[in-house]
Amino acid sequence: MKKQLGCNDLLENDQVDIAHLIRSIQRLEKNPDCFGVAEIQNHCDGMNCAWRRLCLEKPQDHRANETS
Repeated sequence: MKKQLGCNDLLENDQVDIAHLIRSIQRLEKNPDCFGVAEIQNHCDGMNCAWRRLCLEKPQDHRANETS
């Protein structure tokens, strides 16, 4: 049985884990949940992936600050 995630599981110090969110979307779309792996593997096979450009961008830890 899968554990359901709540808001507190996704938020840490008022930050959203973008990589986790995008991987969740990839799974819902029935695609491999590989966002952020290209940086480690140094290549990406997902030529038609909607997230490819963002995934291949350098620096990132893919987190965005939520500020009000």
